Amino acid sequence: MRNPVCILFAVGSLFSVQGVASVQGAHADTPLEPANRGMTKRSQSVFHPNNVLPEPVQGLKIAHVDVNKLTVVWQKPASSAMTDLAGYHVRINQQAPIALSRDVHAFTFSPVLPSSRYDIAVSPVNALGNEGEAVNVSTVSLLANLNSVTAIGLDRQAKLRWQPARPYQLVSAYKVYVSDAPFDSVRGLVPRFTLDKNTREAVLNGLKNDRPYYVAVSVVNTAGLETDIVRSVQVMPEQDRQGPVIADVLLDGIPLSNLENNVVVDGVLTTSVNDPSGVSAVSYYLSASNANTPQAKPSHKQPLGDEFNAQTGFERPFLIDHRDDGEYTLHVVARDSRDNETTVSYPIHLLKSMPDAPTISDVFVEEISDPSEVALSSKRVYTRHAQYPVVVSAKVGQHVQLVVNGEPLAWQTVDEKGLVIITASLTEGLNTLSAVAKNRAGISEASESFGIVLNPNIPAQLSGLVATAQPQGHIALHWQPDSSRKTITYNVYRSNSPFLTAEAGERLNIYPIRQPRYEDLPAVDGHYYYRLEAVSEDGLRGEASAQVSAESDRTKPTARAIC
Repeated sequence: MRNPVCILFAVGSLFSVQGVASVQGAHADTPLEPANRGMTKRSQSVFHPNNVLPEPVQGLKIAHVDVNKLTVVWQKPASSAMTDLAGYHVRINQQAPIALSRDVHAFTFSPVLPSSRYDIAVSPVNALGNEGEAVNVSTVSLLANLNSVTAIGLDRQAKLRWQPARPYQLVSAYKVYVSDAPFDSVRGLVPRFTLDKNTREAVLNGLKNDRPYYVAVSVVNTAGLETDIVRSVQVMPEQDRQGPVIADVLLDGIPLSNLENNVVVDGVLTTSVNDPSGVSAVSYYLSASNANTPQAKPSHKQPLGDEFNAQTGFERPFLIDHRDDGEYTLHVVARDSRDNETTVSYPIHLLKSMPDAPTISDVFVEEISDPSEVALSSKRVYTRHAQYPVVVSAKVGQHVQLVVNGEPLAWQTVDEKGLVIITASLTEGLNTLSAVAKNRAGISEASESFGIVLNPNIPAQLSGLVATAQPQGHIALHWQPDSSRKTITYNVYRSNSPFLTAEAGERLNIYPIRQPRYEDLPAVDGHYYYRLEAVSEDGLRGEASAQVSAESDRTKPTARAIC
């Protein structure tokens, strides 16, 4: 008969924690460290073969979180036999397990550190000390209450400010409370409102003046738990009797205090102003030197206008063209929503500056609406017309004068588009043009000189240009030929956007075109614009034709549905 074989298993022994007491199950008094960087990790179960592991616990949850402790509860495993369950192992933040008997279904950790994350795992243990699958739950301990809340009494309002709670990543929201009596806990109180974690201030409306209130701000963590211990702050709203604070008044973005009192051009006034009750309006006035004090009678102050839009800085145009040069005072009056006023005054000296030189364009097109479209494209142009319309751009309302070959023409007024069209009488050959502008300060320097060559032999502007879309993306062009000459050729210009002169487009033909037709095939489908010019046998180019356009389309149609 063989000797019996003894088989030994190495098992994890149950251990005790000094200081464990029964508090709704069990209680650990050992100080606990927060989870490593707030990350939750699943507990590892120890498995030994030849042992039956108990089933996981059920219903693990956080039952209570206090200032310095937290309690978890659970239910026994679902196994009906229960013969393999000897107790439980409870871990917090991956620390050593705490062993509990099978009859304990709650555990309180104390003390816990405030403003920290805790990951808790409960594992069933069999009689040999082997753990079954762990069940995990996480929570965040209560955040420290705010000690930085300040409150300012306003008219029927209170404005609260505070520093953010820490650590920021564990903050979910703030709750604001108000009461008629001091309080140090928000239990049983209803918050006036809940604010996002990024909020640093709040305004309480609907309060009564000259009556004390007590306000507090509580912190809610990412687990939805609120720190109910707070420190209330007293605040007393009082009637607003102060006008708005005018921080600065600017002209075209420059503080009036930096302009050395001289205003030489038109501009836009803006005012930087604030008031706890809200700014309702800003009014601007101008008074002459004999009524230039803040106490001047309203009749002595010429109103420039009232502005109500704070979004634009209470913006108001300040025009000086129609005002005499001299000493003035600008008065700025700001009113709040309680009709309190504040007035500031700035002495200014109106001194109209000399106008800038105007600009001459070589293009005349009826539909011009933007002065930038008449920028000089060439310092010399050629024409066959003795009467040539010259476009001059300058500031609206100014007077401009065209000088042709040294002879000044009559002064004309620039229109609301910043343009004036002056017809120049040309002599054959080179004509030199310039322009000047004037206001009450004087006459500007002359514009850059501009040349127009009158040559009767230049071909006439072509007419009858037509563009027609063709299959496969082709565009066919045809026009009326120039019948006044025996020998003449043509150039075709194209652009993918409207253009005014031949130079602004792309010349399509490499060699001169001799017949009044041309077929174009753009590389890419799209809408294209065309102009045409005639060229004489001695190389003189005529004026560009009227513009036409057509669509290049290679895409074949497709049927979307058959009915």
